[in-house]
Amino acid sequence: MGLNQVTLLQPDDKLDTVFEVFAQAVLHASDKLKDYLGFNDPEQKLHISTRTMSTVFLMNFIKFCKEKGVEECISTCIMSRQQELTMGVDWIWTLSGVTTNVRFQIAVQAIQLTGTHQPTEMDEDPYEKRLERSILDLDLSQTTRLEKLLDFCSSIGGNCLGLCIVYGVPGRPRDIRGVLTKHLGAITEKGASLTEATVLHYLETTESFISTKEMIEKHLYRQRGAVDNQPVYIQFL
Repeated sequence: MGLNQVTLLQPDDKLDTVFEVFAQAVLHASDKLKDYLGFNDPEQKLHISTRTMSTVFLMNFIKFCKEKGVEECISTCIMSRQQELTMGVDWIWTLSGVTTNVRFQIAVQAIQLTGTHQPTEMDEDPYEKRLERSILDLDLSQTTRLEKLLDFCSSIGGNCLGLCIVYGVPGRPRDIRGVLTKHLGAITEKGASLTEATVLHYLETTESFISTKEMIEKHLYRQRGAVDNQPVYIQFL
């Protein structure tokens, strides 16, 4: 796939190079994760949780970026469990150039859609379940995690993009796709909740897709031209 052909960034390199390395890091991490996707234990005792999927994905993503020497240009900030629940964000990617102070952020929430993952008691840490219940009891907004992600990005501004990464799609369990929260918000009826069912419906009814780099260029790095609001999903793998 040419993953090892990326050269190290030099002081004069531009954001385009950062975006290219980022896109290849996502592809590399997705490729490493695919062996875990669609796993089906015949005895139905072992299930891979979404958090485990994200851990494997991010380990390979961060390792790739480190090998290419771009840690200062592409950083990954992993949220605590409390932050995941209150902000709807699992991690934040920050992209920046070597010679510029301009920063772009991608706030990510990872999910497995119904039909690709069946959580069991083994997936759940008792302490985290108690923490989750206590946080949710204090949350008077009654908003979903996807709605919190959308609100978080809106509060940051135009340089922050909300992204839902989907591990496995019903019918295509080894696919990894991305959906922009702004697209989900646009199709959600007024007063309706933004849920995983919304993501599933969007993926089932959207035929067009773009690459990771196209996602950045068309929906985050707006200086490159007009913002494209055509409904699309991002094909990671």
